[in-house]
Amino acid sequence: MKNIAIPSLIAIAVLLSACGGSDAKNKKPDVVEPVASVFAKYQGIWELPGTGNLWQIDNEHFSSYNFNSYGCVKTDSAQLDDIEAAASLLSIDNNQLRFSGTGSNDQVFISKQQLPENCQQESLLSQTDPETNFEYFWHTMNDYYAFFETRNIDWQLVYDEYRPLITSSTTKQEFFEIIEDIISTFGDSHLALYDGDDEDVSGDALNGFILEVLRSSVVDAEEDFAQAWQELMNYNDQVVAQLLQEHQLNSYQDSNAIRWGKLADNLGYLRIDRVQNINDSEEQDGDNFLDTLALISQDLADTDIIMQTALADFTNSDALIIDLRYNGGGFDNIALKIASYFSDKEQVIATKSINNRNYQGDNYELKLTKSPIAVFDKPVYVITGRSTGSGGEVLSMALKALPQVTMIGEPTNGSVSDVLDHQLPNGWALTLSNEVYRDSEGKVVERIGVTPEVEMPVYATQDLLYYSNTPIDYVLQATDAITDTTPSKAEVDQAFEQYFVPTKIPGVAVAIIKNDKIVYQKAHGLANIEQDIAITMDTPFNVGSISKAMLAAGIMQQVEQGNISLDDKLTEMNLSFNPNNPANTDESDGITLRHLVTHTSGIRDSDGYGCSYYLHENNRSLYRLYGVEECPEFVPVEPTTFFATEYFNENGRYVMNGIYNEDEDGFPNKTHQYSNIGAGLAGYAVEQKLNIDFSEVMQQQIFTPLNMNNTAWHHTELNPNNAKAVQYSLDTELNPIAVPEFSYPTFYDGDLNISASDLARFLIAITQGGQYQGTRILAQETVEAMLSSQTEVLNQRDTQGVFWYRHGAYIGHSGGDPGTNAIMQYNTATKTGLVVLMNGEDGYVGNDELDEQLMPLLAALYRYGLAQ
Repeated sequence: MKNIAIPSLIAIAVLLSACGGSDAKNKKPDVVEPVASVFAKYQGIWELPGTGNLWQIDNEHFSSYNFNSYGCVKTDSAQLDDIEAAASLLSIDNNQLRFSGTGSNDQVFISKQQLPENCQQESLLSQTDPETNFEYFWHTMNDYYAFFETRNIDWQLVYDEYRPLITSSTTKQEFFEIIEDIISTFGDSHLALYDGDDEDVSGDALNGFILEVLRSSVVDAEEDFAQAWQELMNYNDQVVAQLLQEHQLNSYQDSNAIRWGKLADNLGYLRIDRVQNINDSEEQDGDNFLDTLALISQDLADTDIIMQTALADFTNSDALIIDLRYNGGGFDNIALKIASYFSDKEQVIATKSINNRNYQGDNYELKLTKSPIAVFDKPVYVITGRSTGSGGEVLSMALKALPQVTMIGEPTNGSVSDVLDHQLPNGWALTLSNEVYRDSEGKVVERIGVTPEVEMPVYATQDLLYYSNTPIDYVLQATDAITDTTPSKAEVDQAFEQYFVPTKIPGVAVAIIKNDKIVYQKAHGLANIEQDIAITMDTPFNVGSISKAMLAAGIMQQVEQGNISLDDKLTEMNLSFNPNNPANTDESDGITLRHLVTHTSGIRDSDGYGCSYYLHENNRSLYRLYGVEECPEFVPVEPTTFFATEYFNENGRYVMNGIYNEDEDGFPNKTHQYSNIGAGLAGYAVEQKLNIDFSEVMQQQIFTPLNMNNTAWHHTELNPNNAKAVQYSLDTELNPIAVPEFSYPTFYDGDLNISASDLARFLIAITQGGQYQGTRILAQETVEAMLSSQTEVLNQRDTQGVFWYRHGAYIGHSGGDPGTNAIMQYNTATKTGLVVLMNGEDGYVGNDELDEQLMPLLAALYRYGLAQ
């Protein structure tokens, strides 16, 4: 919500005069009423209950105070002559002083007989020392903050922990660091402290959320965090515009607060990014309180103009999307006015009340009026997410209360309260949340947010790479909307000629999945250039790290059967060596299988990992063949020898620059570091503990039941009459160079051979809860566990499961190796997936540009699948 602080009448009066709030500048009245007479009926001491805000008005002066159980601060003082114009915003109602605003509800002050003792002149606080100001900060929060229990904060414990850190010598920077440490745990975007100059801290959880989105983003978040987020939103705008019929978002004049377009003849799209500054190209703040009120008044008028202009374009639409994902907030009354255009009657959609340890106020009703034009009563899909905040959440609540609305996406931010301002004795400003909002069902919205009826991720950057948008695509499917962005089969076929052929990759096999069926498949190019053998859907490819997804299924079968546990310690899995970091002296903190399958073991791929790639023909190092002189000429291909002697041994040939991350990041459960060695070790450890040939077990329990007849861990076990695709690495001139058949001692991390048809069957089995056409390989709950988060360590995706990753609504894995480029992804919201296997890449001896060039083809494949 927009910060509407308890106003200074001084600022109000100055701007009222400057803006012509009275007629004094244009017309001199016949009789000038004395200022004291204007304020006579308002004289007295007035308290806004539950806020710690006081006004004192006598026959000459106005003063304002902030107070709490610790002390009192005088925040403003002025001669009545200087604030005459402010009287126009005041009124007396039942012996209460009412201040009228336009952004939210009026503020009603009650009469007090006298100032509290700590607000008497001799007791006022004005000290600048850190100890006094920390005490005032803590007591203000203690008295007026509404959500300690809601946000699971033990405020007394906070005092006990942090008060001893504040001394007379604490610097301003140290003070702000301590406050940041305290309030960063709240996740409340309305909780902040700032000095008006160069220091400010916030309890906002949004930054952490944005970091999660950006960490695997298409933009660079390293240098400028805010700029990276803006770039991501701009990128999203470009993708949305491409989905629209006119390929652009319409707006009124220069406003970017509300924009719109049509996705299809029967489906409209309305994007609302804020509920303030409605007809501006960027957010503006008033220089003072009344300036803000003037902006709000203009917003209310502009909202009517823009909403009526936008809705006129949707007269013939059968449904409408309202996108609030990036709505950072604004004013209650603007939100309610927008929502009223979808209401056929006056109705209460929520309530709010001041509620803290010292005061519980009456409920104030948030109401929708009847739409001023013909109401849009057709189906409306409202998209929300974690950056939908404050006033955007009020708009979400209002819309959710309407019968034609379906909310989709993620819960909103959960920072809804109006902002209460308090001034510390040294002049710094504290803002906090002191009002409880309840939705139409009486549920508290703070922290939880407004929850959707249909949950799905809404910020996935993978969408942008496919020129898609998961929640929009979901609605397109739900409404059977036909768009001109859906390619035909002929156009998809043409996309191979347009985007794949120029890459000079020899061959590709593609399968598009919708629900539980393959709805499109195509094989293009050559499996073997020298022998002119064509690619087919049954041609086996090496798929690199997609192997880890298959390994995960094998491991989870053993977990499901009770043979192993993800919490098994590696030291108890019959290994002949200890893979734990010698620097970690805590024996209870050893590496487990869970750490390996989530890339959180602390084990990394040393520079020597690549040296372990060996040619099947003669065991020579592939990388040595590529010119890496540091690699030994021959590789110990037997896994036991490699792990025990050459890697987890300080004198091993492949240790090189070290096998653990630096310092404590080399301990388990400290950091997420993608590790091929760790994955290979996971498969090897399962074999050792169970004394099995794990590849053979997976053949019996996965490949054979699913009729995956062109799949094998060892290329020698493939059907000799169905040649495996030769792998080619393209040089800088895109000349294909055949890569000799190779492997590595850790082969479970990437040496699976599988056809596109077989991999599509496997992906369908996983997405359908562990079964394909009646054959079950995993229980549904096992699949759900495999795909759900198995670590609390921050990772490079939204969710790190058992090797499988989830980014947004997409699950899957990719694979790359010399001569290998493979993609396996499935969108759980749109029920659309891709399997793309290629026997060529340019990342090892080429210029590493082909992946970007292939994106239009992948986008065409995915968007074709959406409509099937």
